[in-house]
Amino acid sequence: MSEKDKRFLGEAVMLGSLCPPSQEAFSVGCVVVDTNGSLIGSGYSREWGEGWHAEEIALEKARRDGKALMGATLYSSLEPCHPRQSGKKSCAQHIIDAGVARVVFCMKEPPVYVDCHGQTTLQAAGLAVEQDESLQDRVKKANPGRF
Repeated sequence: MSEKDKRFLGEAVMLGSLCPPSQEAFSVGCVVVDTNGSLIGSGYSREWGEGWHAEEIALEKARRDGKALMGATLYSSLEPCHPRQSGKKSCAQHIIDAGVARVVFCMKEPPVYVDCHGQTTLQAAGLAVEQDESLQDRVKKANPGRF
């Protein structure tokens, strides 16, 4: 994993610590980087209210700003969800639909709310997926009692 990857993953993990507390959802941070290595979107869970996941916020911010998502890399503090407990479109599906090419995440989603298959769903759709647990202590701190 490159130094740039570590920096962007660190930013995603930091964003996860900004989430409003919730007993019913994980605290997740996300950043999206275009093919030139420029940050084009970022977000964290519940930033726009209950029910909003970090990945969908970061992707939507990039879209609203007219940024190209095709071929982008998405960094998330937690494995993108699939399926989603609410029945809404999963983050993995949002990522696939946006044309993101690569996903880097820190920790696998534990089976607290659903049996998550985000990584395998993304890989089955042809995305490159990498996990780097080096910042897992910070992810756990943002999600007390869930790991």
